[in-house]
Parts: sequence; structure tokens; C-alpha cells
Amino acid sequence: CGMCKHLGANLEMLEHMTWNHYDVKNGIMSVCTVEDDYAEAYATASKLMGETGAKMMAGEEVSLCGMCTEMSGMMMAGANMELVTTGFGNIRLVTSNDEAMVTKLHAWAEKTSAETAKMNAPTEKE
Repeated sequence: CGMCKHLGANLEMLEHMTWNHYDVKNGIMSVCTVEDDYAEAYATASKLMGETGAKMMAGEEVSLCGMCTEMSGMMMAGANMELVTTGFGNIRLVTSNDEAMVTKLHAWAEKTSAETAKMNAPTEKE
């Protein structure tokens, strides 16, 4: 995925961060926390992801995974995103005044949380 590859470029960093989604009345709140030793790597990945998003907004075609395709589709359909950078990572609010869009956002968060839990589940080798 043209967006996720920036996070995947540092697999060790992924082991030292969390990404959780919460339903709010008019959308979702995603909270990303990163351990201090990986804050710089995360900031770099976030910057590159922002640049990729800007290219997409300018009309450049970027190959995306299912999760990013769904989110970008909701953004193009009118969902609003607000990013708050924190000392521990970031908080992203994705909201809408359209109840149907809010339902889609909640479903995205539920599905993404379930997929993330599967990826983070211990394997039999561990």
C-alpha cells in the first residue's frame, strides 16, 4: 500500500506503537501511541504519509490497501479529518454530520480494530 508502506518501512517501530479506534457520536477517534525511542521514526513515517495523501488529493493515483481505500473513499465522500499531534503520537478525529457516513466510519473502525488484533495476536512460536 502506498500509504502503509511508510509505517512498514520500520518494522521494529511497529512493535513499539499502538493504534486504537474509538467510536464518537459523529465519527471515530484514532489514537496512536509511540514509545519515545521510536518517536522520530514515527514522525518521519507520518510526514511521508501526509505527502502521499497530498499527492492523492492532487489527483495522483496511489495503490492502496483495502483499509486505506475505504478511508480515502469516505474522505472523498465528505468525511472530515482533524489531526492532533501529541507528545506520544497523535489523535485523529474523522467525523461527519451525515448519519450514514458515521455508520460507515464506525464499521471501518470496528473492522480495522479486529484486523489489527489479529496481526498483533501471539503466534504459536511465541
